[in-house]
Amino acid sequence: MTSTPSQSRLSPLLTLRLLLLLAAAATQRLILQGGAGAEEQEQQRRPITLEGCQAMCGNISIPFPFGIKPGCFVKGFQVTCNDSFDPPRVFLFYNRTAVTYCYNEMGEGAYSASMLEPTLKRRWEAPVELMDISIAKSEARAYGLVRSDCSTNALDHLLKLQVTWLREPFYLSEKRNVLISVGFGVEARMGSGLLGSTSYDTTCYSTVGPTCEVAFSKGSILTSFGVTFEPENNTFWENSPCSYGMVVESSWYNFSEEDRRGYEVLSNKYSRGVPVVLDFAFRDGSCPYADCSVRPGYRCVNGNSSCVNATSAEGYFCKCWEHYDGNPYIPNGCQDINECELREQNTDLRDLYPCDGICKNRLGGYDCRCKPGMKGDAIKGTCTEKFPLAAKVVVALLL
Repeated sequence: MTSTPSQSRLSPLLTLRLLLLLAAAATQRLILQGGAGAEEQEQQRRPITLEGCQAMCGNISIPFPFGIKPGCFVKGFQVTCNDSFDPPRVFLFYNRTAVTYCYNEMGEGAYSASMLEPTLKRRWEAPVELMDISIAKSEARAYGLVRSDCSTNALDHLLKLQVTWLREPFYLSEKRNVLISVGFGVEARMGSGLLGSTSYDTTCYSTVGPTCEVAFSKGSILTSFGVTFEPENNTFWENSPCSYGMVVESSWYNFSEEDRRGYEVLSNKYSRGVPVVLDFAFRDGSCPYADCSVRPGYRCVNGNSSCVNATSAEGYFCKCWEHYDGNPYIPNGCQDINECELREQNTDLRDLYPCDGICKNRLGGYDCRCKPGMKGDAIKGTCTEKFPLAAKVVVALLL
């Protein structure tokens, strides 16, 4: 059977179109295979501490300069791993015979309406427990206790007291914490003693509502923190016998009406404590100037990191460069991150790492190209087809 003239004329067009489609498909397949191959490459585990040092305690990472054994930490960053708990818990190292360590001072006291001056009945000390450590933020979150003032009757009050004493390299973060009081007519103040012998200028007074929240003064350098109450008669003691005060991570606590109903409800609800953010830095100097030699003991040892002067107090900390992640305090600690994988694994990161095309990781960043057959800026989301719609219509009509 012989072909008609029209079939002979269309054959070259069909052949050309098929070749173009095959070439585009092959190109896209090669690109995708290359990307998949890179994603499938097993990444080396990012080290967080020195070789031979314990990196985990239960579910909590222990990145250098924190550490447990001698040789695994910088002075002031020693922690202990208490495996009598399940899972084990991390505490800042505490030596009762020394004054150079962080610790919680706790106690119980009492006062009455006829004698408003509180008296201390019992006192003890305990180490500071950590919730987590963030090298990237130069922060550690610790458990801070809830302080309470509870009425046992119309006249008598029992107090639960607590002060956290900090030492270098730690300070309470004045930006990331707030003072909160819970209860009617309660005045909570920052104090540096169990009975509030010395007070800071931060006061939270809930006169109308059941709660009060206040931020710390800018530039506050807090090396100890606790909450004291102004002794007052509680006229609501039958329904709301307790008032509470706490230093807590900003935006963490949400008031519930049940929190002020019943005896020691809030203290029991957070018996282990509430999150408190501590800033840490190396307090023995500041970042070196660009034209100065690095002094002995300088801690930013990774080439993909930079030095940042602390804002909470004197000192400095180290930070991995943008597009790198890890620990800047150890060799090979800051490693390139794969932005392409991250944006696929977490949709919240797609605004941070935009790509409306084919994403390919590279050292110190990533590239994003339009898909085959398209042109434009894939990062800005302006890719358009190279083959215009009008041309497609013409080809379709010819076929």
